[in-house]
Amino acid sequence: GEAQIKNIRLLFFPVNLCVIYPHYFSSAFPLLRFFALIAAALSFIALTIWISPSAKWGLFCWAWFYILLAPNILVPLQDIVADRWLYLPSAGIFYLFALLLCMGLKKFSRGSLSRVFIVLTAGCMVILSLQRNMVWRSEISLWRDAVRKASTSARPYNNYGVALGKSGRLEEAKENFLKSVSIDEHYSPAWSNLGLALDRKSVCRERV
Repeated sequence: GEAQIKNIRLLFFPVNLCVIYPHYFSSAFPLLRFFALIAAALSFIALTIWISPSAKWGLFCWAWFYILLAPNILVPLQDIVADRWLYLPSAGIFYLFALLLCMGLKKFSRGSLSRVFIVLTAGCMVILSLQRNMVWRSEISLWRDAVRKASTSARPYNNYGVALGKSGRLEEAKENFLKSVSIDEHYSPAWSNLGLALDRKSVCRERV
């Protein structure tokens, strides 16, 4: 339940994005959370159908979203929360948003409120895109951002260590591998990379 709430939140409020998100498993009232999620989804669907110019298009857009998101909901995956799961499903929601926006422009054609909303929304999206591009400018900056936002997960530390190792920063890489195995002692990639980092350090010392 919490994972799907997070996915929907990322769709409508794409802030604090991360290449790897923490695990979203909660044992607190799982049945209640499930029915709350279903109730919220049905409420959103009913609201958009009520205000949309065509009910069948509203149903189609929501069906598109949930059908394409269903594999992530029903099939256990390593990353149950990820930006990429929303790429295709979001097309239905954005199409519905465009329909409602066009309806609003027709209804309030003489006012400037809708135009201001469009400009502000587009401006926010541009700023968020530029910020995200700065994170993706290099492998090191990408995984440094992931370590900061998903500090309870072992994978970001391991991948950050790999990126540092590729750039020759073996001591920093070793520290991140150690942090990774301290979070999850059964995470074998970090143990393997830690051994490689120590081996490369010893080889470098011998050459000196």
